[in-house]
Amino acid sequence: MAFATFAERIWVPWYGNVRELIMDEVHKYRYPIHLGSDKMYHDLKVLYWWPKMNADIATYVSKCLTCAKVKVEYQKPSGLLQQPDIPMWKWEQISMDFITKLP
Repeated sequence: MAFATFAERIWVPWYGNVRELIMDEVHKYRYPIHLGSDKMYHDLKVLYWWPKMNADIATYVSKCLTCAKVKVEYQKPSGLLQQPDIPMWKWEQISMDFITKLP
């Protein structure tokens, strides 16, 4: 099977499962970690091209069970809610928010 070139990259046709094989190789066997879709796209776009490549890679990575399990959470766990202390006397605690530069 001969591959054409597009902008000095290999144009991968929709023939058989060639695109799937390329994504398998890059995603699973390059390093012991699973790359996300952005990193995988940037690695693949250097050598390969096909229509809707970014969407195909995002779909492929979203179906990966290992990636879903090890996904990093960027939000700290909130923990349990804590009741603020109730003051004994009125006006024992006063707080103010200063808002400046209003339109």
